[in-house]
Amino acid sequence: MKILDFGRQVLGLSYSPLQETILLAARGESLTDAQAELFERHAGRPWPGPGIPPHEVHVICGRQSGKTGRLAPTLLLHAAMDPATVEGLEPGYWRDAVLVAPTRRQAGIAYHRIRGLLQSRPELRAYLAGEPTVSEIELTFGVRIGVWASRGAHLRGMQSRMLLLDEACFLPAEGHRADVDLIEAIRPGQAMVPGGQIVTISSPWTEQGYVYETWRSRAQLEGVLVFQAASWELNPSIRPEFLERERARDAEYFRREYGGEFIGTIRAFIPAESIEACVERGRLSLPPVEGVQYVAALDQAYIRDTFVLGIGHREAGRVVVDLLHGWKPGRGKPVQLELLLPELVDLLRPYRVKEVLGDQYSAPAFRELLRTRSLEYLERPFTAESKREMYGSLRQGIVAGGIELLDHHTSLRELRTVEARALPGGGVRIGAPAVSGFHDDYADVLAILTHELRPGSELEPGFLGYLRGLVQEKRQADEEEAWITHAVAK
Repeated sequence: MKILDFGRQVLGLSYSPLQETILLAARGESLTDAQAELFERHAGRPWPGPGIPPHEVHVICGRQSGKTGRLAPTLLLHAAMDPATVEGLEPGYWRDAVLVAPTRRQAGIAYHRIRGLLQSRPELRAYLAGEPTVSEIELTFGVRIGVWASRGAHLRGMQSRMLLLDEACFLPAEGHRADVDLIEAIRPGQAMVPGGQIVTISSPWTEQGYVYETWRSRAQLEGVLVFQAASWELNPSIRPEFLERERARDAEYFRREYGGEFIGTIRAFIPAESIEACVERGRLSLPPVEGVQYVAALDQAYIRDTFVLGIGHREAGRVVVDLLHGWKPGRGKPVQLELLLPELVDLLRPYRVKEVLGDQYSAPAFRELLRTRSLEYLERPFTAESKREMYGSLRQGIVAGGIELLDHHTSLRELRTVEARALPGGGVRIGAPAVSGFHDDYADVLAILTHELRPGSELEPGFLGYLRGLVQEKRQADEEEAWITHAVAK
């Protein structure tokens, strides 16, 4: 069955013109003249005509584009239920259609959407082989649909018809080269499956990763389709007043989050490969050692963020992270400091720590509370300048391989998503992305610890040059935009 007929008649979905064009092109089906124009505009090349489906399809788009609600389930389920998927399948084997998302929450959203579509239609329910598990759905004719978070995805050995990476640009946040590793794990298994395909559907992120590299070299790649589109082009039902409000709030983030653009002046602050090189795999914490002087740091948070404690020391010229612990507020329930304090003290006591470092947030009240437990609170105020210096020490230490990081998933994810963003006027903002779902609580604590334990007191010229280069690129981009605006106005 043709993919649009499948989507409309079997799944009961409707699509925008550009969504239809992407689905048809992904399956190598015919396009109308209007769809061929959309293809050329968003793929950057003329439509080659119907034929063999591309072996890779990458859709780079803004948020609320219908990625998880329309495009991903249609592509995955159409591949899973295509009779060609089980051609040549031997008894005792499965063919797989797999969706991998960056986090368990995102995987859960995609899984419930796919399961809901299958269970909502009597003609589809008949193909379910028993009850779906929490992440897999088996079909009666030998196809298995898997939906996993990247950390739980074990793809080696699968005969996969389709690997679909949802929000693929964010997968490196879960591990160094996670996107490449997932693709390389499943690619050999597609040698046995007719029409095996790799698909990524994602909002853009920083200028790194498999999707970005593919996008950058798309003109030279055979059998690979790369589409790029703004949210409103894929989903015309987005309210214009909402988009204008988001544009006014932050024009540069708007271009990335809704315009679907890679923004050169917003970069990953610390290279993912440098972070990976500093991780002591399997080390979750280190016990205290006699004769070692430990330093403790806090990032206070009570309502939405995580209250974080970190402990570290200096050894043989390196910063060693010994302990990371966080207290998350409950849903609608802030962290209760009075209840947290005994556990905090119990964690500090074995390390013989008498002083705790932290920023200026609620410092007076917290200082008095710690004094009741014979602990001192030393302020390390977070200003634009001090944060630049602390994070500069953290970046330098990691890039130079001078830090031993714990194998602590949340802290590593935060380090990989910390951004450096050039601001108008020559400043640089360093921290978590200013969008929901991202935090820098653990990263802040690691920055305080590293800065406190650093060997020298000055930032190396390389880091300052990095910031100057970022600011210069921002200035050039602003000048180009102003020139274009002026030219259009004339």
